[in-house]
Amino acid sequence: MPSDASSREPVRARARRAVRAEITAQALALFSERGFDAVTADELAEAVGVSRRTLFRYFATKEDIVVAAFDNLGDEALASLRQRPAEEAPWTALHHALGSAAAKLEERPATFFELHEVIAKTPALRRRLLEQRDGWRAAFAEELAGPARDELACELLATAAIGAFDVATEMWARTGGRRRLSRLLDDSFELLDSGLAGH
Repeated sequence: MPSDASSREPVRARARRAVRAEITAQALALFSERGFDAVTADELAEAVGVSRRTLFRYFATKEDIVVAAFDNLGDEALASLRQRPAEEAPWTALHHALGSAAAKLEERPATFFELHEVIAKTPALRRRLLEQRDGWRAAFAEELAGPARDELACELLATAAIGAFDVATEMWARTGGRRRLSRLLDDSFELLDSGLAGH
């Protein structure tokens, strides 16, 4: 059953999101099999069943097709952050917000591991992912900022939180999901909260 949020989303927006997801899924399969650089935009468009022009109407670059898989994660984490209680400590709020993103990844671990492998082998994709994470950091810091909060502290908290998320997902992928991502994220936040004392 669709959520209240998805049912309020315009039909055209839902259709566009579905097409983008389908393109990303097909592209990921090709990139995993042949390597990101070996697949041309024309070959990708043909495999997906659209024209090259249509492909780039949905995605500005080939790199965007891959990192788009993370777009919703950032949006959902930011939405979760906005819903946290106003009196909650910023670090705790960030932990909960990124925990919601981790839970989404845990729903489809095989897809994430495949995606991670493609990105790890492609410098251009790693750079693009870093750009995306920088956007997350700026959005989280802006959301945390307020009259009673120091701007520098908000920037540092957002940067540290995203770092914890990245380390947790990296280890999750590297170990093939031996430990739950949510547990790795909890441990990462706890270690940073304790100042990594004794480590």
